[in-house]
Amino acid sequence: KDSWHCCMRDWNIDITPDHKACVAYWDRAECDRAEREHEEAVEKRRQELWAIYSERDPVKLPIINDYGCRIPQCPTCGDMPYDLEQCHWCGQRFIQDEDVLEYGKPKMIDYKCPQCGTMGKANVSKVNGHKHFRCEKCGMAFME
Repeated sequence: KDSWHCCMRDWNIDITPDHKACVAYWDRAECDRAEREHEEAVEKRRQELWAIYSERDPVKLPIINDYGCRIPQCPTCGDMPYDLEQCHWCGQRFIQDEDVLEYGKPKMIDYKCPQCGTMGKANVSKVNGHKHFRCEKCGMAFME
């Protein structure tokens, strides 16, 4: 009601503001500092990899099946590149072959707006099959 109960201890007393914080106390400033340091380390590593791989010759970008989804995977760093021309994470450039060009084309299907009934085009994600639709008439937008 006006105090907290400690779940970390095997005792049955309530905790009030005058109690000293236990070792499992969560410190927001400490958590934010650790998260910021982690993000800075990830970005520093990304920039180091970019300096190494961005000028190398382009390589074939494999499109793999990952848990039923077709996704591109950078052969250099193993991450999803977020771009079909150059990896966002390591800077590796990719050959623009038939597979990559076909994967890059949007898959559009005819779709009827569930709100106003107007026919339009829905973009079907090649990763997970979700349909993205925005009605030209009523402005309804959704992902199915």
